[in-house]
Amino acid sequence: MPSRRASGQLLFDTLSMTQLNKDRKEITPHDLPRMFQYTTTLMELMEYGKTDAWLSMELMFHLSILPLTRQLTNISGNLWGRTLQGPKGRVSPFACISCKKVHCSG
Repeated sequence: MPSRRASGQLLFDTLSMTQLNKDRKEITPHDLPRMFQYTTTLMELMEYGKTDAWLSMELMFHLSILPLTRQLTNISGNLWGRTLQGPKGRVSPFACISCKKVHCSG
């Protein structure tokens, strides 16, 4: 699991730099215990978390993620509201039938 997290972090860092021209400070897991010792460093850690959240939102808007999710949801025959809520188990029965037909014919 650490490799997936590291690759996601690398992608986030790369996109924030190339798309938004904004650099972010990397905090290693080794630094975390030290940052909880003092109020000033804890506030600094909270500021880094807030900055990361804002960068994520800026990337989402810059890359037009929401309109893309709506288009992909409509193509797959699902409801966008359900997609935004995030349940993984809901699949359109028509999509399942189409997938079976394609799988059987190929």
